[in-house]
Amino acid sequence: MMNASDVARAVGLSAKTITDWASVGLITAHSGHVGKGKARAFDDVTLHHVRFLCRASKMGMNITRASAFLSL
Repeated sequence: MMNASDVARAVGLSAKTITDWASVGLITAHSGHVGKGKARAFDDVTLHHVRFLCRASKMGMNITRASAFLSL
């Protein structure tokens, strides 16, 4: 499991973007212990979803629409 900073570093976004996307339901965050404290935790599946959303955004697709593809 990773925290928002780990995911952000892996994809080149800010940790705030990752937590914002989790807050609005674009990606799934799990409650859990990551590092020293209790924080949102993200798994490898979520990391792949974030990478997909980044690629879709770079191609001009709306993030919300791209997120809909993840639920198929």
